[in-house]
Amino acid sequence: MIRSLARDFSSVIIVACFLAIVLHFANTHRTSNKVLVVGDHVPPELDMASARGLAIIISENSSYSRASVEFHERVIGVAHDIGLPITIAVDRVGSSSNALKAILGSADRLIRLRLDSLRIAGTPTILLIDSHEVVARWTGLLNASQEIGMLGRLNGLYHTLSQLSLNDSNKVEHLARFPPSKQDEALAGAFILDVRTREDYNTRPHLNGAINIPRDEVPIRTPVDLPLADDNPRIVIDCSTMNEVSCRLLSLGLSYSGFKNVWIYDLDAQGMTCRNTPVLR
Repeated sequence: MIRSLARDFSSVIIVACFLAIVLHFANTHRTSNKVLVVGDHVPPELDMASARGLAIIISENSSYSRASVEFHERVIGVAHDIGLPITIAVDRVGSSSNALKAILGSADRLIRLRLDSLRIAGTPTILLIDSHEVVARWTGLLNASQEIGMLGRLNGLYHTLSQLSLNDSNKVEHLARFPPSKQDEALAGAFILDVRTREDYNTRPHLNGAINIPRDEVPIRTPVDLPLADDNPRIVIDCSTMNEVSCRLLSLGLSYSGFKNVWIYDLDAQGMTCRNTPVLR
């Protein structure tokens, strides 16, 4: 009996220590509180009379912005199809902004301003705006999977569940897509983990049935509040309001701690909060 308790206690300590290391590295990727996040009011420079719209923020000095021009042209096409007005914000006029300006419609605009006034984490950044608030954000050079996910969510077509490869954290081993109408069905029976702060969890949309364990508390609460790894529970991490690096690290941390059925909700969204996400009242 004593040996069994000692063994269980040792396992708890090992899991907690490993997750503490993972969370330490994840925290190094946190952005400053000053950076624009989902739920914030849109900066006045980007606000639109229509209350809804899409802002694409680029820098002519950014190689990622230049490499994203073709994708941004596709984004503008989708936005036009669904009636979203577009604002292109750029630090100076150049080849990238001119290419996008050429396909803007009468309801769109291109503005030149100091990008540091927008409180963005980097360029390019795409903001989806609704009711004068940021409801989705994508930053950086998106890979092919992220581009598909972004366009799909912009169209309101689907959410995603991703399972990472244990051998390569940059590789998605399994991917499932489902429309918002099938969300409850897709998540049925899963332990949904939301690692935002309590304030964010209580004041902003979250998934039905999600359990809030703030990121800093994950190492100590995982052995107590999560199901037993031996029971092979399906764990779903809500990544819709987290940056991708932190999501991947947390997923791998749980996997290496014995959880073999870990999935990530909306990994490709990178900070998106869906207005239609069911909210617990």
